[in-house]
Amino acid sequence: MFKTNTSEAIIHFPLKTGEEVEEGAFYEIVEGKAQKVSGEPTGNIVGVCIGGGDKIEKGHILLDIDPTSIYEEPYEEKPTIGTIIDYTKLVISVNEAAGTYRFMKP
Repeated sequence: MFKTNTSEAIIHFPLKTGEEVEEGAFYEIVEGKAQKVSGEPTGNIVGVCIGGGDKIEKGHILLDIDPTSIYEEPYEEKPTIGTIIDYTKLVISVNEAAGTYRFMKP
């Protein structure tokens, strides 16, 4: 279904029919296909699109899903997915029950 590089942080995924590749956008994997995150992610994996090169022509996308670049912190005011907090934290998910959010840092 997908191929990984040696660090297993960048993965080729098949792109959902009708989806377009947008570099820097967040994607989730739903039923084995990558689709752009809109609102709260519902898939199992969320990654940042880093392009796709020649694989785009074959219906694939390159996603960086390195778990070491994802952090979690509690929030006082619920953040919105896709917003940047403190100029460096890109919000990728919100856990309302736990009062936490996950973010990536450049």
